[in-house]
Amino acid sequence: MRGLNIEIPLHITGFWYSIIDDDPLYSGSLGAGINLKPGIKVRPYNKFGISGFEGSFIYNTYGDAFKLSGFREAGLYIDGPNLLGLGFGLSAGYALAGLMLSNILNGYGKTWFEIGRYVHMAEVRNKTGYGDVIALLTGGLEYRLAPGAPGIGQADRVPVADDVSILVSVTGDMSTPEMLNKYGDLIRDVGPKMYKYFSENPSFERFIETSYKFSREIGMLDSELEDQVKVLIGNYISNGGVLGFHRKKNLLVVYTEKSVSDEVYNLLRSRWRTFIYTIDFCGIKIL
Repeated sequence: MRGLNIEIPLHITGFWYSIIDDDPLYSGSLGAGINLKPGIKVRPYNKFGISGFEGSFIYNTYGDAFKLSGFREAGLYIDGPNLLGLGFGLSAGYALAGLMLSNILNGYGKTWFEIGRYVHMAEVRNKTGYGDVIALLTGGLEYRLAPGAPGIGQADRVPVADDVSILVSVTGDMSTPEMLNKYGDLIRDVGPKMYKYFSENPSFERFIETSYKFSREIGMLDSELEDQVKVLIGNYISNGGVLGFHRKKNLLVVYTEKSVSDEVYNLLRSRWRTFIYTIDFCGIKIL
């Protein structure tokens, strides 16, 4: 049967702040982030849950999404690296994929937005994400205009040329609840200012600049790491091949022209586990 493989883009938020409502459907975040490919491909698995992640915190969100939906439980077999808990938005992505597979297999006839609302509520309840669901359904460089679940919150897309590579280096480990506990107060203070600055000129260039300022001001990108980056790839920064960089959780995100991406990638991977991506303009999709 066709339609039983799903590809989940990776999603990295550049800057944001959360808006909490008594109703999780109206809770969410304002900010902007970028969807990346290649993503993670999944297909049905013969046990409920996610292959390779027994005991992971992901099951709180994944399980709650199924409970809220009333869908028959489904499992996912993952074709890709273990990237959970790093800041790629995969708790939302896997739950969306699981519910979509159950939707197809059992003939529920639900739309993406209906499925997305169940996952969004589970994300908010478990504090694993506030804007990833609507971001994954939007694709590209997404710009959140109103908080909330799909159909309640609003997101737009900022035009970006398809001549950019995004290099992502894993510099550590941090879950979303850990991040909120460590940086929550600063995000609430800095986030609205950064969002206002970006909103004055929503563009790819402003996104990179705002994301850098945000990660510096809240302390995710500290001076020590920034100095290491400049030592490694300073020549490409000065000649314009590197367009900018920032940090989300412990992900170092570097934007380059495609013509120099392989060279910069080799330098970064000499220090950290590094991946090379391009922009996913479609969002989560059935293959």
